[in-house]
Amino acid sequence: MNKILSILLIGIGVVIGVNYFACEKAEESFEAAVASLKDTKNIKVLESSYDKGFFSSNANLKFEFYGQESMMDKNIKLGLQSTVQHSILSLFSGFKIHTDVKILDDDMAKILKDVLISDSLAKVETTVKIDKSQKSVVKFTDIDFKEGEESFKSKALSISFDTQDEVKLNFLEFAYEDLDLNMLVVEEGIENPVKFSSKNGKFSIEYENGIDLDNIDKFEIFPPQKGKYSIESLNFSGYEVSMSFNDLKSEDSAKFVGNDTKIADCAGVVTFKNLVVNNAKIKDVKLNASLKNVDIDAVNKINNFANNEQENNALIAQFFNKAGKFDVDELSFKNESGSSKIESNLHISSTGSLKDDLSNISETLVLNGKVQIDGTLSKFFEKNENIADLDALFNEIGLLKKVGEKSVCDLKFDNKEGDIIANDTLKIFENAPALVLNIAPYLF
Repeated sequence: MNKILSILLIGIGVVIGVNYFACEKAEESFEAAVASLKDTKNIKVLESSYDKGFFSSNANLKFEFYGQESMMDKNIKLGLQSTVQHSILSLFSGFKIHTDVKILDDDMAKILKDVLISDSLAKVETTVKIDKSQKSVVKFTDIDFKEGEESFKSKALSISFDTQDEVKLNFLEFAYEDLDLNMLVVEEGIENPVKFSSKNGKFSIEYENGIDLDNIDKFEIFPPQKGKYSIESLNFSGYEVSMSFNDLKSEDSAKFVGNDTKIADCAGVVTFKNLVVNNAKIKDVKLNASLKNVDIDAVNKINNFANNEQENNALIAQFFNKAGKFDVDELSFKNESGSSKIESNLHISSTGSLKDDLSNISETLVLNGKVQIDGTLSKFFEKNENIADLDALFNEIGLLKKVGEKSVCDLKFDNKEGDIIANDTLKIFENAPALVLNIAPYLF
């Protein structure tokens, strides 16, 4: 399976990285791209040709990956066969390019013979306009692979991307109709079957000002940007954990604060229709959260996991000291029958004088939030008859209090006590061991 995944990853890299047609100078752009490939580490150009026609031209490129970069025990040969449609109308609608990506190595072709439905790894449809902007859709061939107890299937897997000036990415989308993976992971002699399946997923992100293609693999924010994600269904099981959900929808955004290009506000909303974790079922899940006054440099460094603990602590302090704020305006969900709902919110900030080592966090932290339940815990967990005892205990110790028809827990951080206080009564940190001992029997 590693060989199959390696070939697919290399194919994705080739298709996204090789933009060798631009505007009315298609042949010149092709030759320039070939020259660039010749100077690229771990790639050897084997053959290239460009046959120019009146209304269309044909371009062929064959090259080889070699060395450690190929992630394989031998070199991989790939071929790109393209047809460029060009006429006077192309000056207005753009040049249409149809590309077929194929494995040329006989041994690799044999490996893929029973995996791919056709002999093509992917097909690419590209439109290049006179201003050098480009729209491309990479449609990967469906996969049906099985070896022993392991298998991988994909249907209608695609990547779409828009670029400007050949070096700026404006839009990126990953989509699929079906993904199905079965793996057997062996750790310390113990076999762990892992199963994953998902239907109709789509993930897209749009950059208003475009980003350099070199940054495409970085977990960073580049305001102004918008993201949109959806999954019809997903199922996972493995390591004694099972999880499934359906109808996931998510939208997020990042924008500069005023005219300051170093500070941004980020916000996102995620919803699930149904969510099941180890047979615990909830429905109508909604999360609405935001980061305000984000120090872009600090957050980007944290996101790339390139720092040690000391550096990360200093970056967290940098975020909060520039008026950074984390808000969960809503986290809500209903029980399986829909008869009861839990709603919560949480707001975290700082007084602005946090030290780089976070040693004074208890003195500067500002935290408050609320959890409220329609009726009681017993009503929410209506199928668990034993939950009534826990419900009574929480009310007795002050973790919950009755407010009208709801059970409520108000939370705030007490800087003098260095603890989160529930309902002005219960110290959460101080009583955490006892709370865990009392709650554990109801969870496991």
